[in-house]
Amino acid sequence: MIRPSKSRGIMMMEMLIAMLFFAAAIGLALKIHQHWLDEDRKQAVILQRRLDLENLAERLINVAFADLETESIRLTTEPAVEANGIAVSAEPFDMDVPPSGSVKAIHLTFRSPLRLEPGGQEFAAPLTHHVWRMEDRQ
Repeated sequence: MIRPSKSRGIMMMEMLIAMLFFAAAIGLALKIHQHWLDEDRKQAVILQRRLDLENLAERLINVAFADLETESIRLTTEPAVEANGIAVSAEPFDMDVPPSGSVKAIHLTFRSPLRLEPGGQEFAAPLTHHVWRMEDRQ
């Protein structure tokens, strides 16, 4: 018959404490890992939205000045752009150019909310991209 000894009880207690320590350490490591995964996902969304805004602006480079406002609004109604919630505002203005007088210009502002999923809550301030164009002079 094996009789319980005092040293076995202490050893079992030490093992229990060690297991609790490792469980807490693993739990903490998993929480830190999950936090960094969430941050990486947010940064990927920010990068994707920045690229979306810049691509929209690039598509307007070859558009004539007279069609710029309507074309920018048409671009934001495309399904891929609309799904991201990108909005555009156009503000025409006159600009004084010293030797030749006044020139028409337009300021386009593209705004994109930062959400992890469509219709979700925003996790950061919206991104904006500005485009200024002056009327071509012949």
